[in-house]
Amino acid sequence: MRSKLMVLGFVLVLSALVLGGCKPLSLQGRHSDGTPSAVPTPTIESPIAVPTAVSPLPTSTPEPTVALAPEVSEELEEEEGVRISYDYTLADDLLVETIPAEELMGGAGIMPEHVGLSFSGYVLPDTFHKPLIHIYAIRDLEAGSQAAANVVAALRQFLAEKPAAPEGIPFLPLFNAMQAMRAQVATIDFQNGTGVRFLAHYTQGLVPVNNNELFYTFQGISDDGAYYVAAILPVSHPALPADASVLIPDGEFETHMRDMEQLLNAQEASTFTPDLKVLDAMIRSLWLPPASGEEGTQGQIPATPPSADAEGEQGDPYAGWARYVNPDYGFGFQYPSGWTLAEEPHIVRLSREGLMLTIGYRRDTEDELGSLGDLPEGGFENRGVVTVMGQTFPKSVLVYQGRDRVVLTGGAVDDLVFTIRLDDLGADDGTSAIPEAAQAELDQILGSFERVISQ
Repeated sequence: MRSKLMVLGFVLVLSALVLGGCKPLSLQGRHSDGTPSAVPTPTIESPIAVPTAVSPLPTSTPEPTVALAPEVSEELEEEEGVRISYDYTLADDLLVETIPAEELMGGAGIMPEHVGLSFSGYVLPDTFHKPLIHIYAIRDLEAGSQAAANVVAALRQFLAEKPAAPEGIPFLPLFNAMQAMRAQVATIDFQNGTGVRFLAHYTQGLVPVNNNELFYTFQGISDDGAYYVAAILPVSHPALPADASVLIPDGEFETHMRDMEQLLNAQEASTFTPDLKVLDAMIRSLWLPPASGEEGTQGQIPATPPSADAEGEQGDPYAGWARYVNPDYGFGFQYPSGWTLAEEPHIVRLSREGLMLTIGYRRDTEDELGSLGDLPEGGFENRGVVTVMGQTFPKSVLVYQGRDRVVLTGGAVDDLVFTIRLDDLGADDGTSAIPEAAQAELDQILGSFERVISQ
């Protein structure tokens, strides 16, 4: 199954509108052919009440979902910005838009100008809700309206407490309708943030849950507290009516909504269109640029993206790298093109100029792999942790006479268990040493690990 990787760059255009000392986002995106993207008029209406009651922590965890490893990538010239990958079956293209500020009804404030990621050729055309991912600067939300600020605070509380059976889940943008139903609720992380995803039905009347109005939503906050992510992505299911042509009989509204929650909670992710795993994968792949700490700019997309020709740390850190994908075990990673890759059962080996990186993998239901080889003389030192697909693994280095000779790490990610070892095989046993640059490259390789749809 193929997927696309979009590196969506933005150029900040300063606006005369200043809210509470925080400049609003005004970002210009472009289509893949270089022409400016459209700037739509959003349909944001008056706010609804934000539920405050919470229940005990849930004991279950969401079904493992993954950020897809794309076979084809597309990049805009401005390389620093929002990054996200999506499957080809989901849409033809992903566009960046500037969503203008919108006044709320009743003088309740404004929804601020912000970034929107919209979909061209979405798998479900002509649905009531437009497929769109909103990316708000939280400072702008809090300055724009008290109702939006309440939602931000409520989501922070929700993610901290993770209620098992919520009567309502904090939601943006603000709808002039009631959140009548929520199903398939699960907390999931994106690359530098966390949130909750669920299927939602909003209504102002006796409208049944139907395929024209049902949508998947993700409500999340970046780790630095600068951004609020709100995704609205239409979904359908064969068990639901096509539309709301037949209303719910009077007096049966609550029963209908609870029945629909029970029905949808019992369905496998793959029975929905699009597959909920594909949507989860896209959300997990999302990466937001770090917020600036300067006064008046925190929570905004960086104003000056680096040049595409810049060398060093700026730009895409994986530009020119090769990609390995293991569809049977559902993982992939990127590695420098100068390394040679070889496969054995349950092992991938990367070698270059005497260095050998050995990656052992198995499912947690399979037998232990055993040793990846004998160790040379020396003692282990704890060197902190590395991050693999959102999980932290301890990093140990075998040191002999002041030289780093072996780097070991590993751990479990969902149903997969990894054992990873880096050796210097190019010198004799007494002088082998792994340079710091190679260890940094190892960290970068591990940082590129991602889940893919397994066969």
